[in-house]
Amino acid sequence: MARRPPLGGNMYETRWMRWLRWKYHISHRELAHCAGVCRQRIVQIELAEENPTQNNLRLIQKGFARLIESREAALQQLKQDVQKYGPYLLEDMGTQQKINEGDTD
Repeated sequence: MARRPPLGGNMYETRWMRWLRWKYHISHRELAHCAGVCRQRIVQIELAEENPTQNNLRLIQKGFARLIESREAALQQLKQDVQKYGPYLLEDMGTQQKINEGDTD
């Protein structure tokens, strides 16, 4: 069970988007980038500085969807790298030039 995020008031003042950001370590900046808006816009929506709208809901949903896609791709690359470098994880990278040949990243 996930811990609750630190809250300034009661739980009802916190939107689910904030809780999800906190639970999955998502910054305002990262969500804003994925939603295609500025960080301040995400903060405004999250802090309920205005009434929720369907447009804001779609914007936040789009941001989370793109973030999930991005993280899935990064985790897939991590999986491939761990498989490739698994036997060498505790070795100095400088001693493993042979396995790095051809890597461009």
